[in-house]
Amino acid sequence: IDYGKAHYLISTTIEEIQNCRNERSFKFIYNQILEFSQKYDIDLKQKRGGRVRKIPDRFSNSIITSTIGHRDDDNNHEHRFRTSTFYPLIDSILIELNNRFSNTNLDILKSLAAMYPESEQFLEFKSLYSLADHLNCDLNQLQNELNVIKPMIKDEKLKSIIELYKKLRPYKEAFPTVISMITGALTKTTF
Repeated sequence: IDYGKAHYLISTTIEEIQNCRNERSFKFIYNQILEFSQKYDIDLKQKRGGRVRKIPDRFSNSIITSTIGHRDDDNNHEHRFRTSTFYPLIDSILIELNNRFSNTNLDILKSLAAMYPESEQFLEFKSLYSLADHLNCDLNQLQNELNVIKPMIKDEKLKSIIELYKKLRPYKEAFPTVISMITGALTKTTF
């Protein structure tokens, strides 16, 4: 998994869905619904069976003829679709995506990418900061370990984080922070 690309994909997906929350997008989808319903002979004006509204017993001797707060706006199915389906659906998708992929999670995801040898930011301290902070690593020790590891592996043709782990495993006493971060990166499952 290329976590850098995943970060970009998640961010742009959220942005695209946010951009769909407008009248122009609604009209486009609504027109497609109208075409579909005409093509397959679906009556959009047909009311769905809902619960029967009943005046509460305590008002039985009163002059009340309808329940309080109910508006019969069912004749405008475009408005009903806009307010009860289109915008609420987009909002719930955005809420779920923003909860699942918070800025903190996206920063950690981007930081995970820097643990992989194919990344352009491979073992760059600034890129690893979010992951190190999340794993409560000693940042000074991490910086020192990276300063030693980079020249040590510069001629290696590492293809995966597992190869990096195997290369550094014999030196676990010298690089405990980086080993800990590699282990964390390999087992990170909160996304």
